[in-house]
Amino acid sequence: LFSADCNAIYGCTDSTATNYNPLANTDDGSCIINGCTDSTATNYNALANTDDGSCIAVVLGCTDSTAFNYNVSANTDDGSCIINGCTDSTAYSGYNPLANTDDGSCIAVVNGCTDSTATNYNAAANTDDGSCIAVVNGCTDPLYTEYDPLANTNDGSCATLILNGCTDSTAFNYNALANTDDGSCIACVDGCTDSLAFNYNSSATCDDGSCIGACPNPLTVAITTSNNMGGDNNTFDNNPDYTYTALAGSAVVVYFNDGLIENGYDYIFISDENGTVLNSSSSFNVTGQTFTSNGSISIEFDTDGSVTGDLNWNVYCAAVNGCTDSTATNYNPSANTDDGSCIAVV
Repeated sequence: LFSADCNAIYGCTDSTATNYNPLANTDDGSCIINGCTDSTATNYNALANTDDGSCIAVVLGCTDSTAFNYNVSANTDDGSCIINGCTDSTAYSGYNPLANTDDGSCIAVVNGCTDSTATNYNAAANTDDGSCIAVVNGCTDPLYTEYDPLANTNDGSCATLILNGCTDSTAFNYNALANTDDGSCIACVDGCTDSLAFNYNSSATCDDGSCIGACPNPLTVAITTSNNMGGDNNTFDNNPDYTYTALAGSAVVVYFNDGLIENGYDYIFISDENGTVLNSSSSFNVTGQTFTSNGSISIEFDTDGSVTGDLNWNVYCAAVNGCTDSTATNYNPSANTDDGSCIAVV
């Protein structure tokens, strides 16, 4: 049997040593680590056991190159640096937070009015103390539109006397001569203001161009609605909510304009003069659809009972655009709304 020491290979096992032996597995304390062994040197190496002469001696002095007494040879700062500058942090300008020796360069704060347009302007002041009394030119007469409540010196700019009135051009009582709104404006109520038109609105104050002239023949009817429509809540019992009968059995064309969507109704039935249902399938949405009858037309709204309300809808002649001037070459006798297309006879 072999003892453990028989396998030992003695030598320096420190890979940083100059005599490191990569084959050794047992350190024999012979490692040589070169370096500066002088603990007072700037490059002292606490791990070195053999001085290699590299020690750099400490040279005390001011190491700040910006200092007055900077020592180019010093490698260790001894706190003796002298940095000249303004050391007063309350100074108006020049303060240097790095300076430790005041050189008299501080510029002291001088309070006063720094506004050169003010009556109490102080040319020597470098810090405004809020005491300025400014001259504010402007119109000082409140009877003029140019009046400036902040002005304290009249500069002759008062020119236009105030004329109160409604200045909103969209208002019913707009006053084109007024230059100062007095809160008297009355909002427009849009609608047809022509009392001779079929859809004249007596409540309207501003005409919106919607006036429709005499109804054409055959009659075209447009229908609008708002809120709920009345219904008897029965499924088609031939009890219409609205019936229109033309004179002398003329044809009737009913157009359901955009916006007629009654989601609360399960059924809408459109019937002719014989009671025949004209829409192919009962539906609550007939927007944009047209139905024609020879003498009369009936409309019935039926619900499932979940919606109730009074009949609240309007029937009027639908606009038929064209030339309404009978003297024009392209006169359209069926038109009830002039579209500006008329061609005058030359």
